[in-house]
Amino acid sequence: MNTVVIVALVVLLAFISTLVGKQTHMKPSAQYHYRRKDFIMTKAENDFFDVINRAVGNNYYVFPQVHLSEFLDHRVKNGQNWQHALHYINQKSVDYVVCDKQYRRPLLAIELDDWSHNSELRRERDANVERILQEAGIPLLRFKDVGTLQAGEVASRLQSALSAGSTSSH
Repeated sequence: MNTVVIVALVVLLAFISTLVGKQTHMKPSAQYHYRRKDFIMTKAENDFFDVINRAVGNNYYVFPQVHLSEFLDHRVKNGQNWQHALHYINQKSVDYVVCDKQYRRPLLAIELDDWSHNSELRRERDANVERILQEAGIPLLRFKDVGTLQAGEVASRLQSALSAGSTSSH
């Protein structure tokens, strides 16, 4: 008799678990709501975006707020778990990516290091992103104190980084 009760309880618990599981897998549109943001960048990022675009002129495209998974291939042939590799870089982004106009090939990543880059966790994340980009052959250009930088200095640093990157690629 005890065995019958135990089996009945296990079956009942499995049934309840299935019902609860189905209720938690609702359609995303029924669970989440969204609204449009007024801006995709902070004021400083937006202002600097204009400076970068003027500096590169008509020679390049500049894309803001780009996840690493958009311009890095995670399917390298070294035995790594591709799903985990994608998940790892998909959670990280850079402020801007400069691409050539013909193929939209990523040539340079740019980060603005404002106050949010001062925390220990952020510095670790920044070092890791820098390592990942270096391994992938994409230079990373960092700018601090963007409010005090002169447009000519930004243009000079961008042109130097793009020139150095074009000689090291291919």
